[in-house]
Amino acid sequence: MTTPREASAVCELALAARAMSELPELAMEQARQFTARAAAAACVVQHGANGTQVSALRWMFPDGRTPVILMPTSVKDAEFLASAAVMLALQAGLPSVFAVEGDLLAELKAPPQAVTLASAHRFQKLDTSSNGPDAEVQRWESIVRGNADALALAQRDLQPAGDGKVDWLVISYGLTARAARGAVEAARQKGIGVDHLVLHTLSPLPERLIASAAMGRRYVVVAERNLGQVHREIQRLCPSHAVVLVSALSRPVESEAVLGALLKFPRCC
Repeated sequence: MTTPREASAVCELALAARAMSELPELAMEQARQFTARAAAAACVVQHGANGTQVSALRWMFPDGRTPVILMPTSVKDAEFLASAAVMLALQAGLPSVFAVEGDLLAELKAPPQAVTLASAHRFQKLDTSSNGPDAEVQRWESIVRGNADALALAQRDLQPAGDGKVDWLVISYGLTARAARGAVEAARQKGIGVDHLVLHTLSPLPERLIASAAMGRRYVVVAERNLGQVHREIQRLCPSHAVVLVSALSRPVESEAVLGALLKFPRCC
């Protein structure tokens, strides 16, 4: 049982700004906390020059255990997801990382307010009877993987009904979702049928949600500010689809680049 003092300490940790250069130290600190208390929450700030390093966060622990990674696209999202990360750690026993991009951090005016996830009642702690040297990791994985569907936080913007056939799905996350939204709106004005899926949970990746969103679509565009860390996972999940990457590293992904993929593909690829 987490004491009020421990809860306060974890909340402070979740709201603390952490640079990517401090990630190895953060990982060891969090690993000790997770081992001692089975859950904790941390905030990692991702600076623009490094892109959004999803893989670095996904593999932040040497033993391979899977953290829950939540990433906002707006101040409103940040207020909800930061509190959700703390709640998941304290109430559901799920280790959580709140990853916020530096540009968005500058927009935050006040600490996030406490919230309760509507799906919290569905979280469950699983497989606490494992023994052996890997028992702690197995318990950790059973909790995270066993609650993957309940953790699938995302926003779906579907093509309005009656506006023609929908062949496209755009998948984005973080601040890149802003550029993707602009591209989706412009594409629809040009008569292109396209849905938009904005991921807030990056680990465990909401595989069923992604597969459902891609069902019936022919092409998938993945927009992200790195060299394709989520794109590779989407290719694995959608083997029958043409999956296109629109990316940038040291600069934000532009709406025009996403729109260009929607207009040119499949002739360009």
